[in-house]
Amino acid sequence: MRKRPLGRYALILLVGAVIGSILGQLAGMVVPEGVVKQFLTRSANIVSLSPSTIGPDWLNFTIGLHLTINVCGVFGIIIAAYILRLLR
Repeated sequence: MRKRPLGRYALILLVGAVIGSILGQLAGMVVPEGVVKQFLTRSANIVSLSPSTIGPDWLNFTIGLHLTINVCGVFGIIIAAYILRLLR
């Protein structure tokens, strides 16, 4: 069985998230108010970690994570997977 690199899947998720974010913003601007707009732009929180500051006083790092997904994000991931498959 052929191994598939984990980096390829991470790239698909990252590019798909960007495409989905753009699609979500466009849907929010173009689609008129109603059920379709609510369906496309409603999001669900997957992970939410509040920001934490670590390090000494002279060098601080603030780390936090907030992941949300919506229908446009899923469409973006599917589009990115298809495009990357075509480029392979």
